[in-house]
Amino acid sequence: MMLRWSVFTLVLFVATIDNAQGDRPIDFDTEVMPTFTRQGCNAGSCHGAAIGRGGFKLSLLGSNSKLDHDAIIRHLEGRRVNLKRPDRSLLLLKPSEQVGHEGGLAMSDDSPSYERVHQWISEGAYRSGLRQLVKLTVSPRKSTLPRPESSVSVRVKATFNDGSTTDVTRWTVFQAADPDAVSIDAEKGTMTVHRRGAQVVIARFLNQVLPIRLTVPMQDQEPQAGARLTENNPIDQFINTQLHRLRLPASPAANDWVFLRRVTLDLTGRLPSAEAAIQYVANTSDDKRQQTINALLQSEAFSEYWALKWANDLGIDSKQLQPQGARAYHHWFKQQLQLDTAWDQMVVEMLTKSGDSFENGAVNFLRSAGNPGELAERTSRAFMGVRLQCANCHDHPLDHWQQDDYHGLAAIFAKLNRQRIVEVSERGEVTHPVTGQAAIPRIPGQRFLTNTKDGRTELADWLTSPQNPYFAKAMVNRIWLHLMGRGLVDPVDDLRTTNPATHPELLQWLADDFANNGFRIQHTIKTICNSATYSRDSAPIPGNETDVIFYSHALTKPLEAEVIADAITDITGIPLQFNHTDLPRTVTLTDNRMLIPSLDVLGRCDRESACSQAETSASLARSLHLINGELINQRLTTANGRLARLMRQSTSNQALLDLIFLETLTQPSVSAQTYWQKELNKLEGAAPAAQKAFFEDVLWGLLTSRAFMANR
Repeated sequence: MMLRWSVFTLVLFVATIDNAQGDRPIDFDTEVMPTFTRQGCNAGSCHGAAIGRGGFKLSLLGSNSKLDHDAIIRHLEGRRVNLKRPDRSLLLLKPSEQVGHEGGLAMSDDSPSYERVHQWISEGAYRSGLRQLVKLTVSPRKSTLPRPESSVSVRVKATFNDGSTTDVTRWTVFQAADPDAVSIDAEKGTMTVHRRGAQVVIARFLNQVLPIRLTVPMQDQEPQAGARLTENNPIDQFINTQLHRLRLPASPAANDWVFLRRVTLDLTGRLPSAEAAIQYVANTSDDKRQQTINALLQSEAFSEYWALKWANDLGIDSKQLQPQGARAYHHWFKQQLQLDTAWDQMVVEMLTKSGDSFENGAVNFLRSAGNPGELAERTSRAFMGVRLQCANCHDHPLDHWQQDDYHGLAAIFAKLNRQRIVEVSERGEVTHPVTGQAAIPRIPGQRFLTNTKDGRTELADWLTSPQNPYFAKAMVNRIWLHLMGRGLVDPVDDLRTTNPATHPELLQWLADDFANNGFRIQHTIKTICNSATYSRDSAPIPGNETDVIFYSHALTKPLEAEVIADAITDITGIPLQFNHTDLPRTVTLTDNRMLIPSLDVLGRCDRESACSQAETSASLARSLHLINGELINQRLTTANGRLARLMRQSTSNQALLDLIFLETLTQPSVSAQTYWQKELNKLEGAAPAAQKAFFEDVLWGLLTSRAFMANR
């Protein structure tokens, strides 16, 4: 064995001399490792699995070349490479199936991959670890193709720290987001698009990934020839540019009735009253939409409703925090939203404050997870839009996050006593699974913290910096989801290169605008709501019926369970009861574990996991509850309900019918329609009981309709 390693050292020495003379040998880190990745050898389904495969374990997607080199050279008594007869190396015999290989043929003995590995072994199978990837470029990054079945060739170049630039197209892994829509010839770097629309292909080389965008217009001819789409602010410029590129027609602007219902529900979680709707439509001011948005943002209903949104997003759970902690946290959020406190200030307070969590609401963020690892995950999801949990057991397979980042962030929280009183203790650590030692506190992707007892301040300073590439994007992406029905990056807590935004330039502009305006949430909400994109009608037109990601028409958004309950309360005049007491608004309920069967069947968020959006589909239990349950039925038939009062006060059946539609769907003058005229004619001279039954049926039908349960 000593002789074998002496030979190995001698070969390495000779190869190093050759390299110094300009005849550079094959580099393990930047040439051999990409070969394994390109052939799928270190994928999660092969030797990159957590326990390896067939007694041979490689790091997932080549994330740790040092360990991989050791596994190849030293494990199995060094029998994976044969320095004297490279072609007899198991590293070549198995993937070429000259020896039985469970994974089948990975590289033929006449392939470039085989030749590269063979040459590396011939040169001594050494690893210098000196050559590193600096930059990866793909050309073209964007391409618009004329029609389906069109192709484009891409080239990938890698720049290394020794100044060299190499075409690595052959060694790049290409993966289409929709494999059925794009077929790839990896050897030639050619991509063929089979469907109209925008497609994304991810190019991976070593630890860098880049998205490639391929667009095939939705139709051959330009829609609405000569027409110019409305642009109220830069948001519309970004959206309309994409629509033009796709030749995707845009629906017209929503009328005043639709817009008022939409913006009132979006900003306050309430339906506009009939009186407010009539006054709004009668207003002839050119800026009445802006005036309405400003007024809604200043209302208490706004802070109440958006506090509920953040309670769902951040998981304000009374099971974890106790009802007193949940109440303090919820009320703190409402107060900050009412004051329009800057988001960076709020996050700093949530991360760095200590004290009594029943009195200081912000402290409860640190108590909202069970252990330091879970708190690290919640921090990255909430404030960075990143799923750091993927780096718990191994380096993130789809991003640059490493295990050091996950466990280092957890270590920042490890010394916190997170009972009712949150304070820093003398002891506390998390164990790094690779080293078996206490993890060193670390700012994710940045630096270790070795000389600090409490790293929360440094973490908060880095996180909320305008230069942080995640912080502002994560927030504006969530706001966009709440207002537009889908995040520019979807899901909203999964920002990474391999999950690119549908409109990356727009996302960057929104993030910059958010930071430049003091991280004010109301500013970004106002900017989005004032755009022509937000104001589009939800009804599709010919040519944009299938669009769900480019905003050619407004997306229909499901309402939260609490909003539905409040709307039913407002319309019927009978509030829900909580512990035998009335609450003005269900959205202000701070104890999410309070037993309220109606809210559960309506689909309220349990907050054990984040709920960034309401459920999009009705369950069978909800449907049955709405049909037969007490939530609606008892409220319609009671003598002191609002419907009974309106019937006593109404001047005519026609006026009452219009009022019911106006208050539920913000849709006026339905009584003029032929169908309703016939129905109203049947009521002429009918007994009061028949009239009562008719209007109860009408209102029940509206309250259980999909149109009522959604924001269009």
